[in-house]
Amino acid sequence: MGISTRQVTVTTTPTILVDNTAEAEEVHLHAAGGQAVFLGGADVNTTSGFELDSGEKITLQSKNNPIYGVTNTGSTVVQVLVIGL
Repeated sequence: MGISTRQVTVTTTPTILVDNTAEAEEVHLHAAGGQAVFLGGADVNTTSGFELDSGEKITLQSKNNPIYGVTNTGSTVVQVLVIGL
């Protein structure tokens, strides 16, 4: 698969950041917008999600698991870098 990058606008509705077909070895996420993003599965919300504050970065070992993000209000941008198998 190689390496793929994209920017995703995340809103108050769970937004897919990495789908389950990515076959990713690593996923790098950067909350590049002006507010926090909450990470999790398709049912992620601002109470149960993993909070990634504005400006923060995280690396995940994703494999074939989809990753979603949601905001508390409005929208923000998440930069996504996927390194494939």
